[in-house]
Amino acid sequence: MKLKEKRELLFRLLFGQSFHVNQCLDKEEIEVFTKEEKAISEADKDLVLKEIMEIKANLPEIDERIDRKVERWNTKTMARVELAILRLMVYELFYKKETPVRVLANDAVRLATSYGQEASYRFVNGALAKILEELPNEEDNGQSID
Repeated sequence: MKLKEKRELLFRLLFGQSFHVNQCLDKEEIEVFTKEEKAISEADKDLVLKEIMEIKANLPEIDERIDRKVERWNTKTMARVELAILRLMVYELFYKKETPVRVLANDAVRLATSYGQEASYRFVNGALAKILEELPNEEDNGQSID
């Protein structure tokens, strides 16, 4: 599974979980989300499940980072599409730290354009720019999203 595909699947799972907060996610749930797409390997399912569990385990801190930086909105009132995208990006920026900032920003905008409202990509881009202020400079390799 390509990173872009994995990121989109993680986004879709996070979005779906926002409707069923107390529901436990497992491999079968991941299969439901990927049924219409090409087969996903057991190794990819395990990786996606592991990352979803890491996101859920760190959700209070992830949401706190978002709430600190996003003006006039918070994680309780924000649209679910934008919230799922920001949660995924905060996880990737502060916990995984493997993908360059510019790649994550481009994927965030792509997801917001594909799944959100007309202005979603602007909101996500602006929120992400604010959140990036907390990222130490050496971790972003000098790359900003502007």
